Amino acid sequence: PFYDSRPPEGWPKGSINDMDYPLLGSICAVCCVFVAGSGIWMLYRLDLGMGYSCKPYKSGRAPEVNSLSGIICLLCGTMYAAKSFDFFDGGGTPFSLNWYWYLDYVFTCPLLILDFAFTLDLPHKIRYFFAVFLTLWCGVAAFVTPSAYRFAYYALGCCWFTPFALSLMRHVKERYLVYPPKCQRWLFWACVIFFGFWPMFPILFIFSWLGTGHISQQAFYIIHAFLDLTCKSIFGILMTVFRLELEEHTEVQGLPLNE
Repeated sequence: PFYDSRPPEGWPKGSINDMDYPLLGSICAVCCVFVAGSGIWMLYRLDLGMGYSCKPYKSGRAPEVNSLSGIICLLCGTMYAAKSFDFFDGGGTPFSLNWYWYLDYVFTCPLLILDFAFTLDLPHKIRYFFAVFLTLWCGVAAFVTPSAYRFAYYALGCCWFTPFALSLMRHVKERYLVYPPKCQRWLFWACVIFFGFWPMFPILFIFSWLGTGHISQQAFYIIHAFLDLTCKSIFGILMTVFRLELEEHTEVQGLPLNE
């Protein structure tokens, strides 16, 4: 059946049909530990001097922007803790559960694109930040809007996202060719996640109960958890290792980027 994003008046607690709350709560708890743990590891590596003897890091002058990956994962892990508590408490309503997802995205996704853009020194950093923010704002609007107008917001979000993604891909390709091979391998897999997995979120929205209804709510939450682990935690780890290799290459060994 089609479920409106807003709970019907008087809907009793835990009335979402066919949901295994202990299973979903456990999945969210595991995501919380893994995502938050990876964020702590990233910040720890930053405080250690990114693991190498690079003097700017060892002397405590590490650029704060390098901590974005860890902060994003800590924010995401906190949201997963909230989701876990809600599932173990009986689930509440689809409205309350999904607000955790959208609060997560509105805060973390614009920061994630800033992390990507600053790490690769891409142009249009602020434009990319607001393009992602507007795309996510359209997602929130699609979630809270009655079904008659839901896909109008969805289409508007796609209009913001598509030119942003095409522009970003062009600039990332240009920067990718500049880096040494040992850095390129980590950046390659980060790009696979960024450009390959991000589009899965709007596709999932289309087939969820907010759209065609082909994907059950339980499957929706499980798939979202997997995508979050990939796009936040694993992506952050890859970008952190990329920065490690880049700092080792340029600052410690003193080599130019293209060698």
